[in-house]
Amino acid sequence: MHTETLIQLARDPMSRLRDAVGETVGLAILDKPQLACVVVFWVPGTSGFSFSYKVPYSIPLHCNAPGKAFLAALPAPELKAILGRLRLKRHTGTTLTAKTRLRAALDQIRESGYSIDRAEQVEGCHCIGAAITDGDHYPVAALWTTGPCDMMPEEKFAEIGALVAGAAAEISRHLAAPTGRRCSYHADIVKQAKVYMDENVHKPLDMQQVAAHLKIGYSWFRRLFTKETGKSPNSYHMDLRIAKAMEMLRSTHTPIKEIAAQLGYENQYYFSNIFRKKTGFTPTGYRN
Repeated sequence: MHTETLIQLARDPMSRLRDAVGETVGLAILDKPQLACVVVFWVPGTSGFSFSYKVPYSIPLHCNAPGKAFLAALPAPELKAILGRLRLKRHTGTTLTAKTRLRAALDQIRESGYSIDRAEQVEGCHCIGAAITDGDHYPVAALWTTGPCDMMPEEKFAEIGALVAGAAAEISRHLAAPTGRRCSYHADIVKQAKVYMDENVHKPLDMQQVAAHLKIGYSWFRRLFTKETGKSPNSYHMDLRIAKAMEMLRSTHTPIKEIAAQLGYENQYYFSNIFRKKTGFTPTGYRN
């Protein structure tokens, strides 16, 4: 999976961060449809206490350091859409349950460069995180360190926050740099998307579900795929389905109604209309 490439880029900076702070360090990706972030990798702490995660593991967006780091880094329109759907469930006495307070916290994250979880999800546990961005400054992952409150007291937040932000920036540079590693990471995502679309050429696809299958954010996936292929994911998959229909019309005697059914179109009329718009021919005209 492409997440393995991300993990490989993050592994060394995460280990160095763990060595510097002594606490567990985690890596998460964003799952916007589920309003969550998903833990995909972690490095155990060395201070005598360590959290552990059974990956992939989903956590809310509003009450922890990686989730708030994601929210703070999202473009304003996407953040507005998410906040409109987000329910601020209380987990502890310090959970932010008012959106005005959450927005104020996000402003502070943008100013400081790191996010803070003051025991907002788990009693007795502090977390400090930062977003990891790609070459377009879009958040593709989040990095954080977590530990008991007495091991990560508030007076150390600024010191640890600088270390976390530095590690996240290092990984971001790897993703943004015009190197083979970034190209490989992006190419791997696009390749997997193409394979998935080809395997599902017989039916329409919800591209948000495709992004979720690939474990990446939909908006970033759509922009990356369009940039790399010159077509939006929806347009690319539609062209695949039309190309498959053309092949069947050329090489088989399958009735047009059956071709439409096999490719998942709701009826022959709808299929014929789409086919004509894409090729300039009706299916019968193309076959003839």
